Amino acid sequence: MNISTDVMRGGASSTTKKKNTKASTSSSGPYFASHTTALTVATILGSGSAGMIELGLFHPVDTVVKRLMTNRAPITHYRPHHQPALKAASELVAPTTLASVIFKDASEKGALSRYKALFPGFGFATAYKVAQRVWRFGGQAVLKEAIDKHHNSTFERIVGRKHARTLNEAISGSFIGLTEVALLPLDVLKIKLQTDPKCLQGRGLRTLWNQVKISQLYAGAGITIVRNIPGSFALFGGSALARDYLFGINDPRKATFWQHLVAASVGASISILLTSPLDVVKTRVQTRAFDLSFPTAGAAAHNNNNNNTTHTKPLTARGVWRELLREEGLRAGYKGVLPKLLTIGPKVVLSYTMAQCFIGQFSRLFTTGSAN
Repeated sequence: MNISTDVMRGGASSTTKKKNTKASTSSSGPYFASHTTALTVATILGSGSAGMIELGLFHPVDTVVKRLMTNRAPITHYRPHHQPALKAASELVAPTTLASVIFKDASEKGALSRYKALFPGFGFATAYKVAQRVWRFGGQAVLKEAIDKHHNSTFERIVGRKHARTLNEAISGSFIGLTEVALLPLDVLKIKLQTDPKCLQGRGLRTLWNQVKISQLYAGAGITIVRNIPGSFALFGGSALARDYLFGINDPRKATFWQHLVAASVGASISILLTSPLDVVKTRVQTRAFDLSFPTAGAAAHNNNNNNTTHTKPLTARGVWRELLREEGLRAGYKGVLPKLLTIGPKVVLSYTMAQCFIGQFSRLFTTGSAN
């Protein structure tokens, strides 16, 4: 009896183990049947959440920076009706005040009106920023894991085992930065509304689609690629390098919030300083290309201030760069760089940090069952 009972217990125990093994292998967590699917969803949700928070906090700051970069007029402390006469008749652009550049038509209004004037293009910005952050942070994380799985040995031979993951971070970031150009139409519309809020007044998306060429919505695609590749390389590579040297952490999922924050600060600062001139050229190419289709009242005034030369200005990145050097000097390539370091820098840092933390949290949540 004892033997048969033991056999029965053993059989029951074996059956239970088989069931448990089957259950554990069929599901990597409480939500998804595949470990890869769980990680992919975690990266999408984590990076998308970071993009929404970033947009709500920093869209006004982004508007200020874009307006400073596209402004070609000298800044004066005089109000428009108190401006002295131009010293040289050959000057192409009349001086303007800093408030007029930043707040446009609301520069003479109250604080609330000024603040509301910094939110044009918020709809396009939402679509662009969430899609961009999902693609940049989520896509980079997925691509990084794929490269690590199939090509890690190659990287180890090139730079050694210690720096292989850092190089992987930088290269995967560069590739994602290159492919971000697909989202450029949303970025063009966002920037145009930020710099000329009246440009789409009374026009719907159908009118926009009929009147604007696809080539104009992809204006600055070349310079965007040239900017994104080194910028993303510096952001992801610099962050990974700082995380490795300062904290001895190779896997970003093991870093704390503050470790991510410090590492991202290093990467974002290098990226901004490296790509600032390219960013100025990109922004100007995009805004001018759009002016050719929608010469609004604001654009007409801009044309008058420039002696009606806006439509004859070169729209290629090379032409804009030559014009910038000729009329404003090399320093113009760093217009808005201080606001970017003080505001856009923390924006990128916070977004990168939140994305990494959220991805880690969602990954642990969705793959909890795989450890049991």
